[in-house]
Amino acid sequence: MLSFQDKIKDVYKQAKAGNWNYPQMFNGLKTIGVQSYTMNVLKYTIEYVGGDETFLEIGPSGWKVDLGMFNEAQVIKAVRRSQRKEIDYPTFLKEIAAAGVPKYYVSMSECTVSYLGADEGNKYVEKVPTTGFRKEEKK
Repeated sequence: MLSFQDKIKDVYKQAKAGNWNYPQMFNGLKTIGVQSYTMNVLKYTIEYVGGDETFLEIGPSGWKVDLGMFNEAQVIKAVRRSQRKEIDYPTFLKEIAAAGVPKYYVSMSECTVSYLGADEGNKYVEKVPTTGFRKEEKK
């Protein structure tokens, strides 16, 4: 049986090989039991939570971004550019950091991504589309 960590890594391998969009990736993570995850943009770390299991993924060493003042319009612009696959993930992270987002939180149960500013009142919440999920093959 695969560990929680290995299941997560397997979803990412499948996503890369299948060129999945974000709703497909979201669904893949949810299917293996991920309940939420938090991306620390400044440190490039992702903490996945599923039941009583957690996994902390650490990104590349030497990662550095500059945190700007919170600007919801710029957050939305970066999100849309990422959705259209105009930018890669590291560029997306740099753009949301410049727009004042030091971390974001993904809730699988609520189907939301919350882009959180450094000040508690600053956030932008986006629903994960329910369309675009990978269709399971019928047996």
